[in-house]
Amino acid sequence: MIKSLSKLSKSSHIQVVTLLFSSFFFLFTSCTLQQKVAKQYTIYNDSVAILILPPQILQKSNIAIQRLYPQYAQLSPMLQDTIWANQTKLLDVVSDSIVVRNYYNNLTETIKKSGMKIYNYNQIDDFNKTSYKKWVIRIGQFQLEEDKQKVDFSKEINGQEELYKDLEITVLSVNSWIEVYKNLSDTIPVKVLYGQKTTSDNIDGRFFSTGNGDQYEFCYVRKDIKAEDVTKLANEAGLQNAQQLTNFFFNKYIRIQYPDSETYFGYDLNDKSFYYPESNTQLIEIK
Repeated sequence: MIKSLSKLSKSSHIQVVTLLFSSFFFLFTSCTLQQKVAKQYTIYNDSVAILILPPQILQKSNIAIQRLYPQYAQLSPMLQDTIWANQTKLLDVVSDSIVVRNYYNNLTETIKKSGMKIYNYNQIDDFNKTSYKKWVIRIGQFQLEEDKQKVDFSKEINGQEELYKDLEITVLSVNSWIEVYKNLSDTIPVKVLYGQKTTSDNIDGRFFSTGNGDQYEFCYVRKDIKAEDVTKLANEAGLQNAQQLTNFFFNKYIRIQYPDSETYFGYDLNDKSFYYPESNTQLIEIK
């Protein structure tokens, strides 16, 4: 009986060692393949040129006004201005040109880290002369959107009663519709991609016992977004879209090199390696 158990233990030990070796070999080859693909893509990017054209205007949208005043567009200009001034907190505190410029500059400068040759709207002639593989990116629609939402707080007492409190916050988003063309002369994009970057007021609150029986008090600390947060959001939207566009082009390359691959990868702009991005961080393909 002892011999039998000994043999079983030795056999199991061999199986475990084999399994560990196989796992290590898989991880090693996977990492090696990742390094190889990332290196190949870095070389490939040296022959790619992208012209990035900025948005023509900054659109502004107030979702709260649309909910409260469904017929807002049919109201007189004077009444529209009054409602807009009363219901809008952040859409007009920073000039349109600053929002657009900060977004565009961060987008173009960050995507240069990919190794692709990036041209801005002042370099169209140079872009046309290059012999590289070309893509044109046009920010077809660029929007600053404001909304008001409720944040709920609750606490259950003795499994019977529930305390409830809600507070209103302002939510601000930068929305971008990105058109991808193969040629500057094309009028119909091959892809339309959508991205959003959001920030909001922050509230940290909870119910506290007053020490007087079942009496509770709601206390909170609030930090509202301000004018400087609008500029910061535009900067972050540019950075985010740069990474997302890099991932978009990286996956086009992956599909060409490895047609059977169904995984969506991210290409890290800083260390030139790839990773697995969260699905909610990808650009949404509209077309």
